[in-house]
Amino acid sequence: MEQVSLAAEKRDAMGKGVARKLRAAGKVPGIAYGRGADPVPVTVEERDLLSLAKHGANVLIDLKIDGVDTDDDTLAILRELQRDPTTDRPLNADFQWISLTERITLAVPITIEGTPIGVEAGGVLEQSLWELQVNVLPTAIPSSIPVSVAHLDIGQSLHVRDLAVPEDVEVLTPGDEPLLTITAPKVEEEGVVAVREQEAAEVEAAEEPEESQPEAEA
Repeated sequence: MEQVSLAAEKRDAMGKGVARKLRAAGKVPGIAYGRGADPVPVTVEERDLLSLAKHGANVLIDLKIDGVDTDDDTLAILRELQRDPTTDRPLNADFQWISLTERITLAVPITIEGTPIGVEAGGVLEQSLWELQVNVLPTAIPSSIPVSVAHLDIGQSLHVRDLAVPEDVEVLTPGDEPLLTITAPKVEEEGVVAVREQEAAEVEAAEEPEESQPEAEA
């Protein structure tokens, strides 16, 4: 598993106002916690955090915090990264200390490989699951779980139990949970469109007010 170094600073000041000032200065507030240690409020450079995010999910982080000592087998993972829904800029980062010798539970993304024959025939790939919950040693965390779908035809589907995962990865997501299905295209029967258009025209005509007729002369 890839390791990336990240520098951070301890912060003493807290609150929304402080967080806004930090973000305006190109820094992101966060916290480091785990392994029975007291949580440490930190700040990291926004550019460094964005660079870290490019390495994908669950990258192992050699997190260096001024004034904080860690054991040789201790690294960190980015447990949560909150982003602004409008600008997508980082708002807050949660780092979790982990031991290289202790298994952890986390989510691993699923990647689709290939184009199903059913899609080439006009079907639609409908995916209902994008990640797996797994329990694994940090040194064996897969960057993703690939799933080949080229062989799937219309009407066929895959479940979690159909995925091939490394032997040292324990999947916690239930095996009967659906992953994806190749569904048939939604084709309207011949003449349905014409009938609907005719019915709409009749309804519109019925709703138009009738013109008043002139009274007959006596």
